[in-house]
Amino acid sequence: RSFCAHERLCIVCEQWSCEECKLLRGDGEDVWQVVGQWRPDAIFLDFDRTLATTKAGASPLVGDHAVDPDLSMVCGSHSNVQIVTRSSRKEDIEAFLAQKGVPVRKVHSLKRDGWKNKAEVILQEMASLGRGLFVDDDIKELTEPGLAP
Repeated sequence: RSFCAHERLCIVCEQWSCEECKLLRGDGEDVWQVVGQWRPDAIFLDFDRTLATTKAGASPLVGDHAVDPDLSMVCGSHSNVQIVTRSSRKEDIEAFLAQKGVPVRKVHSLKRDGWKNKAEVILQEMASLGRGLFVDDDIKELTEPGLAP
């Protein structure tokens, strides 16, 4: 699922981006630019190791964690940014984002809310919308069946 059929390159191994595959690699600044170009109706951000420096579902309220400054700006400039996470620490994430001044419309916790995967959440939220953008550090999440164009 991480193989670009157009250029015959592995998105992960070759650090390759393919607009035809709709798989782009980059950092928070790149996301900011894509949001400006695409003007998505909704933005879905992973939490651990994407928006925040937390790992493996750890509470963002324990330790010294930060948010990506460019992704924070994306959250502040778009009215429909949603967090999609496997972490069960939904309330901690909401409190952390409030403390950091990072506005989001909703936090979806797969474990807490009973979702099977992130694609299921995104597809339901996008049912009545046009274009969405999903940002995650895990290629398996990005290429989940149903999300491919």
